[in-house]
Amino acid sequence: MFAKSFVTFFFSFLLLLSSHFLKAQKKAYHIRTTPIDATTFIGVDSFQNVYTLKGKAFYKNNQENYQNLNLGEIFSIDIRNPFKIVLFYKNFNTVILLDNRLNEIEKIQFDFNISFAVKASSNALWLFNQETRRLENFNYKKQETTIFSPPFFGKNIRNIKGDLNNVFLHCRDAVIVYDYLGNISNEYSIPETARFEVSENRFVLQQNQELYWLEKQHAKKIKLPSLKVKDFYFSNHNLYIFDGAALHHFKIEKND
Repeated sequence: MFAKSFVTFFFSFLLLLSSHFLKAQKKAYHIRTTPIDATTFIGVDSFQNVYTLKGKAFYKNNQENYQNLNLGEIFSIDIRNPFKIVLFYKNFNTVILLDNRLNEIEKIQFDFNISFAVKASSNALWLFNQETRRLENFNYKKQETTIFSPPFFGKNIRNIKGDLNNVFLHCRDAVIVYDYLGNISNEYSIPETARFEVSENRFVLQQNQELYWLEKQHAKKIKLPSLKVKDFYFSNHNLYIFDGAALHHFKIEKND
């Protein structure tokens, strides 16, 4: 009698536990899968243009391309503004701005070492100054820093992302959010992740081959089919996963 009761309780517990994890998941609906020829997938802009890398060449829709052999490898690319795309060549402390046809419109060389560079508002870039350990808003037309944060001597910075109003610093176990004045406005504790993407203050985090949705300090595993996650991009509830041969487009549910 006791054994039967225990078995019933045990399976009820498993069912409850399973139900909890199902509720903790975020649904993603498959839209399409498209083969693409690339070594690295960068992202998809608001006009549905697909950006990739093949070696040292940067491509838009596998047609128009840009490369600068004198500057070598591209360290990072910011496509949030498709009319002012930011290419950062870390080894040469240089940023190249491209228009929507991938024509070079600005070349910015810095006389100080920077770790990261992304687009800010107007004629500005968000930079992380490696020498001062500060986050800086740099006006490249005036060649001056207009806003800067206090020195950051804590955790090592793995990456930064930016939009018009905020910049997001990715540390080993946290994402620190700065406002447009360079002040800390929020901080999210996260598990150690390989990378993250952010859109409208919602985050998608990668941990090993799993992707997680983070909003208001709550993380949920994104329910996806079995896929190799080589690269991914997230914008406005659209999630794009590149497995090395094809691009998988998903729409994440908007029920929160």
